[in-house]
Amino acid sequence: MSFARKSFSTATPGYNSYVRCGETLILSRSQKIIRAILSINFLFALFFVVPVAHHFIDSILRGLESVGWGVAGVLMPLWVVASTLVATVLLIWETVRHRKRGRSVSPLAVDGTLLVAWWVTLLGFMAYGYALGLGG
Repeated sequence: MSFARKSFSTATPGYNSYVRCGETLILSRSQKIIRAILSINFLFALFFVVPVAHHFIDSILRGLESVGWGVAGVLMPLWVVASTLVATVLLIWETVRHRKRGRSVSPLAVDGTLLVAWWVTLLGFMAYGYALGLGG
């Protein structure tokens, strides 16, 4: 299955459409950023859920605190909030851009699904933290 660009020059700066060349799907820059952010976030979540990895991360953060880099533990929540908002804004921007150009929004379905899964994961973590707080 082969899709070609319609009336777009290959020399257009910043233009990297969803083009199928054979079976390879070329992603836009925004889509690559969204997937990278979500991959890093899911990796962090995995590190904090798996007990062995959690102890490893705790030892790293304690070691950073002992050498005066305790801010690393403070920046983690900031990263999670900021990166989630950036990924959400980028996905909305890509969707609007695709609709304005009259293109199908279906290439964004994977990114949208990943982003919704990340939001559900965050809400689950918040509910778990709230439930722990109620325990006294």
